[in-house]
Amino acid sequence: MKKARNQVQIGREPLSHYVIRSEIYLSWLFTFFAICSTGLLIYSIVIEEALWAILFLLLVSIVMAIAAFNIGLWKVEVNDMEITYRSTFGRVRKYYFADITKGVYKKSGAFRVYIDEKRIFTFDDNMDNSLFIEQMGRLHIPIWSYSFSLKMKKKSK
Repeated sequence: MKKARNQVQIGREPLSHYVIRSEIYLSWLFTFFAICSTGLLIYSIVIEEALWAILFLLLVSIVMAIAAFNIGLWKVEVNDMEITYRSTFGRVRKYYFADITKGVYKKSGAFRVYIDEKRIFTFDDNMDNSLFIEQMGRLHIPIWSYSFSLKMKKKSK
């Protein structure tokens, strides 16, 4: 998880800028595996391997390419109160901390961020999102644990 943090003091509130994303070496690793599996796919087509082997290698190649794009493109960038989210497919959306209604930890350790009942993005459990969670805490945005979110779901039914 890479992050850059610069702080400028204006009055009492620090303005901060940081980026949350997966490690870039993971993107290169999945790219390498995608290239290798694509090479094996082409080789299996040339030697006329069984159809199931060709389909399996095609599936592996597609999954590896999607994983490489996901890791390489996905990021959350925070500029003071503005959040810029870039999805797996490069779609950029802007949000503001004032719009966030809650953050919820999932059983897997992932952390989801919501505006009303709509999930806007999820931090995987292997990402360092501590700066984001600290900022949510400073702004008094509720952060729910997994067990608390289960209780709230049961109450709403």
